Amino acid sequence: MTLCYGEITGSGIFRFTPDGDLALFSAMRYMGGEEGAQQHGWIITAESWRTFNGIRVPYKLRATWKLPEEDWTWLRMEITDVRYNEQVEIQ
Repeated sequence: MTLCYGEITGSGIFRFTPDGDLALFSAMRYMGGEEGAQQHGWIITAESWRTFNGIRVPYKLRATWKLPEEDWTWLRMEITDVRYNEQVEIQ
């Protein structure tokens, strides 16, 4: 999938389980914001799913950089609550 916002474009690959749950998202990202930052593979992996207010979402995830010397998992996240926007009438 490729998303564009003004002159900024980003692409990534979504992978799903046979049941339709998000399993993985991968993309090339710049590591750091300084001049000379390099792009590396970046993967978000869903480890567990849970239903919040009738919608099934991945609630345990990890984000890993695919670096030349080794993989580096820099984030492990667990979602404990989800609050959805209230219904808005569009005219």
